[in-house]
Amino acid sequence: MGVKICPVVTRFDDYMITTANKFKISELRIDLIGSLWVNVASRIKTDWIATCRRRDQGGAWSGGEIDRINVLMEAVRRGAKFIDIEDSTNNLHELIKMFKSMGVSVIVSHHDFNSTPKLNSMVNIVKREIESGADIWKITTTANNLSDCLNVLKLLKLFRNTPGIALAMGSYGVLSRVFSPLLNSFLTYASIRKLDESAPGQLTVDELLEIYDLIGVEVDRCEN
Repeated sequence: MGVKICPVVTRFDDYMITTANKFKISELRIDLIGSLWVNVASRIKTDWIATCRRRDQGGAWSGGEIDRINVLMEAVRRGAKFIDIEDSTNNLHELIKMFKSMGVSVIVSHHDFNSTPKLNSMVNIVKREIESGADIWKITTTANNLSDCLNVLKLLKLFRNTPGIALAMGSYGVLSRVFSPLLNSFLTYASIRKLDESAPGQLTVDELLEIYDLIGVEVDRCEN
């Protein structure tokens, strides 16, 4: 088993879809793709995460919350294996139970676009995500120095017995994107092309592949 690179599909684009199908898991950013996400989903042949991020969470979704949840439910019906839902979502516990009853795994995510909280604060955030029923906990912060990046990575050691994703955004966070899967992170996200990043500091698929090849790390890829 190798590390999981998760290409992020942000547009209805043939190259993006082809690239996503080369890896075991990808993310469809429904809020960025727009109404054509259904067309994209129909062409994804591997496991995919449905994400519809609100504007206040760094996304592009400007519709109502009920409509957003309905879109995520439709994504499950169209084959999503994972749902990413923010820890600030109203009625979080009930929604997690509902999505689980539909047969998908739930990623509960927390984002900080300005800074990285102190380590003990992040530990409490992860604990709350796990207690809410998350199958996979996720925390994404903004690293303003190397220490921030290292503290985010420490979460993967502290919670190594529970599936999780820990990443830091920004230039100081790039190391977390490379090393988190080596510390048992469930995956690391990657843009498919330059300028198609879904978060600051995101490396491209090709950049991650080159790095892992240099250090002799196997990557999970589809055989076809």
